[in-house]
Amino acid sequence: MPETPYRALVVDDESISRRTVMFALSKEQFDCTPASDGIEALEKAKQTKFDLIVTDLCMPNKHGHALVTELLACGAGHIPIIVAHSSLDEPRLTKDLMIRGADDIVYKPTNYAAFAAKMKGLVIRRRLKCEKETSNLNDVDSAAKLPKAVDQSAVSSRISRISIKDFDARMADVTHLWPVSNASQEVLELIGASNLDSRALASKIDSDVVLMIELLRAANSNQYARTGRKITDVNEAIARLGTRRIVEVALSVGTLAGLTKLVLPWFDDEFARRRSIASYHSATRILELQRPKGQDNGIVFSAQLYPLTRMVVGAAYANIYENLLVDSSRNDKSLLNLEREVFPRTPAEATWQLLLNWGLPIELFKPLNQADTAFDSLPALQEPSRTTVKLLKAAILLGEYAVGVWRLWEDKPELPPDAFFTSLNIDC
Repeated sequence: MPETPYRALVVDDESISRRTVMFALSKEQFDCTPASDGIEALEKAKQTKFDLIVTDLCMPNKHGHALVTELLACGAGHIPIIVAHSSLDEPRLTKDLMIRGADDIVYKPTNYAAFAAKMKGLVIRRRLKCEKETSNLNDVDSAAKLPKAVDQSAVSSRISRISIKDFDARMADVTHLWPVSNASQEVLELIGASNLDSRALASKIDSDVVLMIELLRAANSNQYARTGRKITDVNEAIARLGTRRIVEVALSVGTLAGLTKLVLPWFDDEFARRRSIASYHSATRILELQRPKGQDNGIVFSAQLYPLTRMVVGAAYANIYENLLVDSSRNDKSLLNLEREVFPRTPAEATWQLLLNWGLPIELFKPLNQADTAFDSLPALQEPSRTTVKLLKAAILLGEYAVGVWRLWEDKPELPPDAFFTSLNIDC
């Protein structure tokens, strides 16, 4: 649980809907209080400082629109995140609520897991903003008291290094934030059954468009399409890929879906997805170029996952990341170097441990924990690990350069010597 718990007031006259929202929010560490109408909600809002208020619009006694209006009319003091959750899809009402200052309008039927994750992200963003404003005020006060000889621009917040015990405990707490999507989970269960039902497997894959597209794309890649004949049938794709590759694709798709449910204000998840896709294609192409044909050894999945690993640690240490980004801007240091000063493991190492705790086959992601090994340290690795890690690093690097954009808090990575790529049969 966070040091200061997230508090939510859930307002709905329908008990089933109210309990469902509360259950979903509780999974995201919210301490929930129920209310059955606007009058009861206003009374409870006066007694407790809530981070979030979720309200239905159609209720007896005092409806949701009136409740939202009164809450926002308070003006001064603490105003929580206010979200309307309703089956009433009326554009004029939506526009009016947003203009008045409601933070979001969510319509039923609802994906409750995504809804709860989004609510937590909104609350975290609001807390970070408030903390930053408070910090800025304190900085102004402190700066006014400093002797004139002090270079105020050099004053930087210092963050104590986190112990490995605290780090691992925090990482264990974020496991529930990172679910495999339902369709991917069902595919894995079908493959793990003693008698594989190919028809049921194909039907389940057909039900998830993203999963189906990725499997057909893998089946039509040069690595598997030996004859060059393109296929569009899922059953053929299953036969061509085999169960191991299907597991890898299902995990990749499901993990990406789970990770992107995390809402971190400072993290550009769409940009990370672009890098993830680019690294995936780089890895598959690199393996095709190997002579003889290279074995996967977890390279493809690790390359695809690497650009997203920072989200995992960020979910556990949201406030610290906000401070690290401030330090990065003030001191012109990359976020990666600051992470190494504060955290006992890199995001890739933390994600590797998380996957291991999850019980996933280590063969799928084995080299991920060595993805940040320096190029000049690679000779110290034993074969075949050395070549596997080299292939992974090459895929990640080429994926980053393929996207060709770097954020302000990261250094543009340097290319290794030409001999590095030559040894891997890669012509750059």
